Amino acid sequence: MIQIIAGTFGYYNGRKVVPITNADGPQKFDPELEARLVKKGVAKYVDEKPVAPAPAAEPEREPGATSEPDGTPAAPEYDEDMKLDELKEVATAYGVDASAMRKKADIIDAIEKAKAAADDGQNGDDQNGDDEKPPEIGAADPV
Repeated sequence: MIQIIAGTFGYYNGRKVVPITNADGPQKFDPELEARLVKKGVAKYVDEKPVAPAPAAEPEREPGATSEPDGTPAAPEYDEDMKLDELKEVATAYGVDASAMRKKADIIDAIEKAKAAADDGQNGDDQNGDDEKPPEIGAADPV
């Protein structure tokens, strides 16, 4: 993590340029970009914990929040407007190896399949969608 210490840094997030200043606190970027900004004297490395004190009132959780109310990390959001490399990072967060994939549609499809598999595993549903256990049949029972 770095913090901007001089001027304003214009960060292009894939859609628009976002101005970032010292007042915005610590930011996490690509390691190469962080190293370049520190080398130029625009930023400094900081600890992973925010340096600025937290605001008194906790804002409500937004759709892009980083964790669920129970403290577990939220699944990263994605869309077809993201760059290929960004989608590959999201795929990695879902446990998908997208390193050999070259199309956004393929990566999004793989993420969707991973999400569906994770949802099935969390719900404990069997393939039929019901929670009913199969009958126990003994050797002497008629079939």
